[in-house]
Amino acid sequence: MLAYISLGSNLGHPRQNLQEANQRVNQLVGVEIVRSSKVYKTEPQDFKGQSWFANQVLELKIRPDWTPFSLLESLLVIEEQMGRVREFRWGPRCIDLDLLLYGQEIIFSDRLILPHPRIKKRAFILVPLVDIDPSLKFPDGGSPEQALNSLDYRLEYKTIWQA
Repeated sequence: MLAYISLGSNLGHPRQNLQEANQRVNQLVGVEIVRSSKVYKTEPQDFKGQSWFANQVLELKIRPDWTPFSLLESLLVIEEQMGRVREFRWGPRCIDLDLLLYGQEIIFSDRLILPHPRIKKRAFILVPLVDIDPSLKFPDGGSPEQALNSLDYRLEYKTIWQA
């Protein structure tokens, strides 16, 4: 099974935070990082009054004994171990790990929504997804590239601006 997660950081040393999160994800038994996108410098969304983010997406190979819920729980533990504090929604953070896709599963629960509810609205997720797998399809049949075409964003080298 393939899963995709996004990583983001804008506190402390963001690139180092992403590297540490990569190492911690790779240490999960039965989870293997298959591909990783470049790291992008990205404009904050929703709450603009904060530092820019370092963002990345990872493609993971997941053993069958994992579930989307167990992966989510492990990501939340990694966030906590790295010092994530949730002061307010979309605020600054040392690390943010979001489960974007888990195979072609569609889940609507109070704990987890898959695909991630804002996956098609965020250039900082879509650009790295295209990096990793330009042929990737969402459960509804759309693609990251199609979703990007509907957004007002700008990409210059490894910097993403989004209105």
